[in-house]
Amino acid sequence: MTADERTLREQAALERARRLWAATHQMASSVALTRALAEERASLLEGAVRRITDDMQDRVLRTRMRESEPLVSLADAARLTGRNQDLLRRWCNQGRLPGIRIGRNWALSQAAIESLGAQPRRRRRLILKEAKKD
Repeated sequence: MTADERTLREQAALERARRLWAATHQMASSVALTRALAEERASLLEGAVRRITDDMQDRVLRTRMRESEPLVSLADAARLTGRNQDLLRRWCNQGRLPGIRIGRNWALSQAAIESLGAQPRRRRRLILKEAKKD
């Protein structure tokens, strides 16, 4: 193999390496652009889903309010039943008391308040109240 042939082979190998580097660089740029587009679309979809979910919750709440009897705030329900407001809130969070969440507050239907009034209270408190009366 002559020096000229060796030089030609080296130049061809160098050219192939340059093409490979350019293709790798272009692929890395495409991957970065694809990732950025995917993140942008994900954030757009997340916002859309949040808006749709909020709209659906508002519609359900408005429908319930139209179809059902008037709602009573948790504070009013506590006063009507003689139970602690925090207890009623905890029961609503646990699902033990059917309530409707309006923003950060809870509201109860009249039927839920009546069912709550039918439930017996803790006996210990009744005994303590009777002892205080004597």
